[in-house]
Amino acid sequence: MRSSAPGPGPSDEATASDSPAAGQLVPVYDLGETPAGTRLFREFRREPGVAGGMDDALAALSAIPDDPDYRTLWPRDAFQGGFVDYEGGGRFSCELTDVDPNAVAIGDRLEMTFRRLFTAQGVHNYFWKARPGR
Repeated sequence: MRSSAPGPGPSDEATASDSPAAGQLVPVYDLGETPAGTRLFREFRREPGVAGGMDDALAALSAIPDDPDYRTLWPRDAFQGGFVDYEGGGRFSCELTDVDPNAVAIGDRLEMTFRRLFTAQGVHNYFWKARPGR
């Protein structure tokens, strides 16, 4: 016979691990030297405030590794990107090139240039990037 009395269930109270301040466990990849050469290592790190946005992802990728024997694949300031607003309307999200990250500011005039984005399996892939106007 089944009981109709409610049994113990999940608590409605929030715990410290449920709060946004506790962060989220995310995988982080770093490079390390081994007798066989450079290898990729994965560790899990609790990142406070990780909400899944581009800024959070870039912050996690460029963080200094906890282990001093490792180095990051994406050093801080390796990726420079932003939005380009066009006169007459339109907005484009892209990488910036030929730019000092400390010298670029909102409202600067930019121009578009066709640049290599990455190379995969020997194939060069090009796309538009923005650079300071000349």
